[in-house]
Amino acid sequence: MGCWNETCIITNLPILSDSEVIAFESKNVQEMLDFLENPIFCYHVNIAEGKMGWYGDLEEVNILHQKEGTHPKFSYKGTNRYLAFCYKDVFYKLVKYVKDTGFIGNNLVFGHFATPPSQIVKDFHLFGMFMRKSRAGFPENIFRGSQSLDVHYRSLLAQWTIDKAHVIEKKLKEQEEE
Repeated sequence: MGCWNETCIITNLPILSDSEVIAFESKNVQEMLDFLENPIFCYHVNIAEGKMGWYGDLEEVNILHQKEGTHPKFSYKGTNRYLAFCYKDVFYKLVKYVKDTGFIGNNLVFGHFATPPSQIVKDFHLFGMFMRKSRAGFPENIFRGSQSLDVHYRSLLAQWTIDKAHVIEKKLKEQEEE
């Protein structure tokens, strides 16, 4: 059937085991909450890509960003770590859209970093800005200049979620038939 213990932070859809995902890990609950509320704080968490395991762990781990002084595990087993996940294809579709259209702007300033951030951190800044635009009525939505842009972002996110839901539904039917 698949793992129903995790939910994609972009689509809010369940994540099936063996799905390609991006994972986020922190030992500090407040840092994870800050990241989930506003993904531009992604430099506070470890980021990796891999496959979702049956019990919510990440398998075939490829670390993309490691917070200084941490030892990522991307596992709940024997750890006091907080994990969050999103579908890899949806994340990269969103980042590609933002880069291609330039709606948000790709000239972000990263002056608060001691060293230049990795590409994944830059991508998550774009992702975070997109997610802020696509959430209706959130007070942190400081880019209120264009309501048509807000509606456009929300409709894109809804369409990507529907597309992903169809893929998940198909996989579940295939699993039931086996």
